Amino acid sequence: MENWRDCGWSLVCYRALSELEVVVSQIEAGEWMLQVNPRRVPGFISRLFGSKPSATPKDVHELALAVHGTLSKAQLLGRPRWRWDGFPDETNSTPKPEAS
Repeated sequence: MENWRDCGWSLVCYRALSELEVVVSQIEAGEWMLQVNPRRVPGFISRLFGSKPSATPKDVHELALAVHGTLSKAQLLGRPRWRWDGFPDETNSTPKPEAS
């Protein structure tokens, strides 16, 4: 695990050829953000030359479900809010990860 931006941690996860990252960061006292994403996402020029993200949306969703299940079993989730590709708020989030 790496100290991420001086206020959180990142953990790299591998599954077959996929490479993902889980980032945990405190955003307010008692409130935490957890992000699951491909470790590498190519920019515009790289995509033109055929480069692809290091994980598919399906890979991201499956890891998010596994993280959610683990944190739920450990009773570390109060009132989770999940959102695909954006910051989860009261109106644009779900209590567990949903597919995009």
